[in-house]
Formats: sequence, C-alpha cells, structure tokens
Amino acid sequence: MLLLSPPEAAHASVHDAVALVSGRLMTRLAQGVGYADALRTELSKEQENGRLLRLVLKLGLATSRPSLPANESYGDHPDRYLLRLFQDLLYGSSDEEGRPLISFAQAVHALNKLDLGHDGRALLTGREDGAMVLVSYHELKQVLERSFGEIAAAAEQ
Repeated sequence: MLLLSPPEAAHASVHDAVALVSGRLMTRLAQGVGYADALRTELSKEQENGRLLRLVLKLGLATSRPSLPANESYGDHPDRYLLRLFQDLLYGSSDEEGRPLISFAQAVHALNKLDLGHDGRALLTGREDGAMVLVSYHELKQVLERSFGEIAAAAEQ
C-alpha cells in the first residue's frame, strides 16, 4: 500500500507499515498459539495412553507366564496370584445375575491408581476359590514391579 501511494505520502515511516500489517500479524499469532495448544493437548492424551498401555502390558506379562528358566514355580507365586486377582477386577467384573460388566472408566480408574501406587485399597475376589483379599494399590504396584523385574532379569540372561 505504501509503495503504491502517491508521492506526497512518500514520507511514510516504518510505524505506518507496521500499523498496516499488525492486524494480520496478531491473527496469525493467535492461530499459531491455538494450534500449539491443540498439539499439546493431543500429546498429553497420547502420553496417557502410552502410560496405561505399558502398565497393561506389564500386568499381562507378569500374569501369563507359567515359569522362568531360573524359576520353574514363577507362575505359582503368591505375588502372581494377587496380580491375577487384580486382572479379574479389571476384566472379569459381573453383575448379580452373572452378566459381564463393561466399564472402561472403572478399569482406567483402577489402572491409574495402580500406576500411582495409591494408598486406597481394592477388594480382590477369586472366581474359583472365592478368596477375598483387601490390598492397597501401593502394594499391588510393588508386586507388579517386582514380578516384571524378575521377567526382565530373566530376559537379559
């Protein structure tokens, strides 16, 4: 605009040029900040998903392995029994009539407590033997980390 102006406006300064483009600059800046916020939100969601996936994988590895090369009775240890009971809490819940309960929110809530090592307690019940165990998420986390550590150590040998 300034370059296309008649010669009498040739005394325009840099301030005049900035005044002409400042509206567009602010719009672009606001769009960039909004985009960065959206990316940060998506990254946070993916990080949360990755954390929970890692926890579910550790739980599955710890409970599904019947033995290790250096420990034939790995699967029969009381630690694995607790983890299997916790898995039943996550995936095997049912109502009074025996119908499966599907509650993603409850499972995610329990996994988050396990990941944090929360002091809250979970009542774990055995399907076959009817055993009932009241255990804190903190204790469950220690059991899971210890069990996974045994598997990781056996994998490195």
